[in-house]
Amino acid sequence: MMERPEGCEDKDVDRAPEILTVDEVTLDGGAIDFRERNGVVSGNVYRGGVVRGDGDVVVKGNVSGVPQSRCSFSVEGALEIEQGAAFASIKAHHIIVKGDVDGCSLVSDTGIEIHGDLSDSQASVGNRTYEIKLLNQVRVERKQIELKLDELRIRTGSAARKFLRDYPQVDLKMGNILVPLRRELKVDLKQFYLVLKTSDSEKIDQALEEFYLRMVVRTLTRSNRYYISQNPSRHKVFLRLIEELRNHILKVREVDKLETQAQELERKVDPLLNVLQHAEGDVLHVRGDVAPGISVQFLELTGRQEPGEAAFQIDQVLTEARVVDADGKKSLDIVAGGAKKQEISLPRTQLRNGFFCLRDGLVEWHTDS
Repeated sequence: MMERPEGCEDKDVDRAPEILTVDEVTLDGGAIDFRERNGVVSGNVYRGGVVRGDGDVVVKGNVSGVPQSRCSFSVEGALEIEQGAAFASIKAHHIIVKGDVDGCSLVSDTGIEIHGDLSDSQASVGNRTYEIKLLNQVRVERKQIELKLDELRIRTGSAARKFLRDYPQVDLKMGNILVPLRRELKVDLKQFYLVLKTSDSEKIDQALEEFYLRMVVRTLTRSNRYYISQNPSRHKVFLRLIEELRNHILKVREVDKLETQAQELERKVDPLLNVLQHAEGDVLHVRGDVAPGISVQFLELTGRQEPGEAAFQIDQVLTEARVVDADGKKSLDIVAGGAKKQEISLPRTQLRNGFFCLRDGLVEWHTDS
């Protein structure tokens, strides 16, 4: 999210269940922050107006900044401006402006659609801040789970060895769920999960408590009747075993839950990385005229994971095209890595009703048929 401008206080907004609506946004009225709600500005956003939001935002009127006091938008969802935009800094997941755009900075995670003319502006497409944010959240959550798993595995491993050491005369075997090995008591709940046929974690926890009391305790008591009857003190030993075993099985269940969470997080990674690596469908679409001096940037992103790092490493390749008009001849000057890469002559004297896109590392202009 964008930093709050100095001296600009947030304006109180009447919260509705689904959509928050304000009449207009002005510098004097303070910044508007829709937070997690979708937002609507029913009127105009005037010079110096600031709009933020975690959802989608629609502006029914014009965005009317001036060079000395630009309007500012930071929207994590889609931003739609139903009229024109002048002298504004706009950052959103997807941007739609249904009028002319003049003197603006446009930064989009995906694409930009402009229904009018585009002049004196810079546009940046394909930043993918949403996917990068999710990737880093996944990485942090997975690291936290791994730390918890390491701790729990040490504790359960120690407890598993303790049962054979402290209760050598007790028969602890119960099918494939409790299996005494040479050095430890193995607890495997896979068969229990299969019988339940549910992925609801809360229901599994409840069922495990019932299963332990009705099946495990009953089975072990029956298997160890002779041991318990030999000495009154053994009854107390057996009761202590039952309580310790319950706690141990619940710890094993906690390990299983964390491992499932880690697997679910892992399944989220590849689709997100795939989005970063195959984002060539993102375009800057302009239905009106494109004036000389326009700068269009495309950011190619690839994600990779480094062992031991707290976040995914994102490799970035920035390719920029500038619309140049020299002696009546228009061209696209392609700049990559800060150096001029190629100059592409444009066959038309006027760029209109088409789109900029990135293909094979070069910015291209295509006219709609």
